[in-house]
Amino acid sequence: MAEDKKRYPKSLYSGHHQGTLPLLRQCADEKEEGDFMAIEIKRLIAHSGGILKYSDFAVLRFALQCSFARHRDISATRGHSAQGSQGHKFFERMEVKDLLAYLQLVDNPNFTPAFQRAINTPPRAIGDKSLTELVALANTHKISPMEAVEGIVSGRLSDIKPTAKRKLVPFVSVMRRLRKDAAVGVAPDELLRILVDQVQYAEHLRRSKEDHESRMENVQELISFAAQEHSAIASAWSITQDEATAAPDEEEETPLRLFLLASMLASDADGDHGEEGPKDEVIISTCHAAKGLEWPVVFIPAVAAGIFPHSRTEDFDEERRLLYVACTRAKAYLFLSHSEKRPQAPKCDLSPFIATVKNRQMIFTDQIPSVDQPAVRQLSLLLRREEPQKEVWLRMIEEHTAVIAARTTQAQITPPPEMGQSEHSAQNPCLMSCRSDLTVQCLIFQLSTRHRSRPRLVLVFRPSQQVRMSEAASR
Repeated sequence: MAEDKKRYPKSLYSGHHQGTLPLLRQCADEKEEGDFMAIEIKRLIAHSGGILKYSDFAVLRFALQCSFARHRDISATRGHSAQGSQGHKFFERMEVKDLLAYLQLVDNPNFTPAFQRAINTPPRAIGDKSLTELVALANTHKISPMEAVEGIVSGRLSDIKPTAKRKLVPFVSVMRRLRKDAAVGVAPDELLRILVDQVQYAEHLRRSKEDHESRMENVQELISFAAQEHSAIASAWSITQDEATAAPDEEEETPLRLFLLASMLASDADGDHGEEGPKDEVIISTCHAAKGLEWPVVFIPAVAAGIFPHSRTEDFDEERRLLYVACTRAKAYLFLSHSEKRPQAPKCDLSPFIATVKNRQMIFTDQIPSVDQPAVRQLSLLLRREEPQKEVWLRMIEEHTAVIAARTTQAQITPPPEMGQSEHSAQNPCLMSCRSDLTVQCLIFQLSTRHRSRPRLVLVFRPSQQVRMSEAASR
């Protein structure tokens, strides 16, 4: 805050015990950023011996319309839930429902609710009376409303009104284009781009909504979600990108149908929980909505230029203050992260608010915080919670490590080239080739707990991201 020269100089201090430095982490992309938060939440809960609960964690974003990808990564991929705070759920938003209705109708022309939403979005001057007549015509001929509309346009069915055919032609043209592309296996994200372009959806939002820019960001988020789902499905079935977009057999699930199934599951995870009262869930909120609130652990993702400060802001000092407010919501642990790239930006730089101060003094660290017994004791005093018994603490750590090890690709342990097979034993150095630094962390913990003699190891690992050797050594 001292960078804001217009503010009156102040010297602030904390009355709490010296805690850990805030962690500043660089990730390859948003998916890796979400995975990091999910893994760290699990680790802190286990290593704190249960002092920390899921509801003690908050993920604070600049805006919630950008948070669905991380919400989904935190919720679904790591086996625990997260709840959004403030505003509508992602799949309840008007623009998301609009576009999904089109795709649902492409996949299933008999789905009347999707037809009723799509046919007049954007507005085509088709009133409720005309829509009722269309449905009645479909019922008379025992066909779906979509088939009735196509019949009217092609001249096979009688026109309900002289002007109806003219109004329906653009709608039918778009649907036929999307249906043709979906039939040959065009990826769902590309279908969405075609749809947005064909119906001029951005222009529709610009004319009808004051917050059209944020709504278009939600549209881009939906397209990114579709691309990630398509890529994940292709990877899961061990097929190439060409095979993933090849024309599917009629009896097989199309890429579009698989995406719609994924969006339904994600919508369930993103929905309300009824009236069961507050749940033990990670909080996802905005920096604005976090004012006056505090959590033991706070994550602030996307601390990048263009977000902090926002690319459209005119008040840099206010944006700096907003980030400062978000940072000071953390009682015990603070994590800031940013991605090297985002779907809308192939290259992202660190926020200038952070970049200008990170090298002046020890404000941030790149070391994952160690939660040992003294740290747990300080945490219990800070939060005024009962300190866990040592047996419980060790058991939770061991259980967490076992789960992580089961989810992580097993390390391949091989002797160095210069060592004979007979010389390769627990007492001699060995080479471990691991896929990620997380695998290294699990192996070190297992070896240190099972072999008190601490065998000498040489670790050679291929992480998915660049990890500094100092960080690996500390682990």
